[in-house]
Amino acid sequence: ASPVVLYEALRYLPLLIVCFVGVTPLPKKLFDKCKEKPAAAIAVPVLCAVVVVLCTAYLVDSTFSPFLYYIF
Repeated sequence: ASPVVLYEALRYLPLLIVCFVGVTPLPKKLFDKCKEKPAAAIAVPVLCAVVVVLCTAYLVDSTFSPFLYYIF
C-alpha cells in the first residue's frame, strides 16, 4: 500500500469505529437507559446539536471550496 492509502485509511479510522459501534444495539440500550433520567430532556437536544455541528465541520474540512454546497 502506498503512503496515501495508509493516510486515508488512518484518516477514516475514527469514523469507521463510530459506524461499527453505531450499528450494534449498544446505542439504543444506552439511550433507553439514559432517557429515564431527568437530565435527558436537556442532554438529548444538546447532543443532537453537537453531532450536527461536527458533521458540518467535517464536510467543510474535507473540501478546499469556500462554499459548503459546492461539493454537491
